[in-house]
Amino acid sequence: MSHRAPRGIARLDALLQIPPMTASELRDRLVTVLTRDHLGDRRRWRMAVGDVRVYSIDTHPHCNWSVTPSGSAEDIDRIETLVDRFREQFPIVR
Repeated sequence: MSHRAPRGIARLDALLQIPPMTASELRDRLVTVLTRDHLGDRRRWRMAVGDVRVYSIDTHPHCNWSVTPSGSAEDIDRIETLVDRFREQFPIVR
């Protein structure tokens, strides 16, 4: 009988083997998608997204980053919707 890790642990192990992107790379991707999908210039979206804050994996093992968007209610909604998608794809950054 072979020992298999529970699904969540196996997924985490797989994620940890892939080098995570940096906070600035994540921000650049967010800005690129927002610029492409909702027009406007990169500077505007970069300011609206704000900085990507990175937390310790020890205290935030499922997703170690966050953003605090600013701007109009519509812009904030667009950013938060995209951030939710990105959290599924890129839960860990460095």
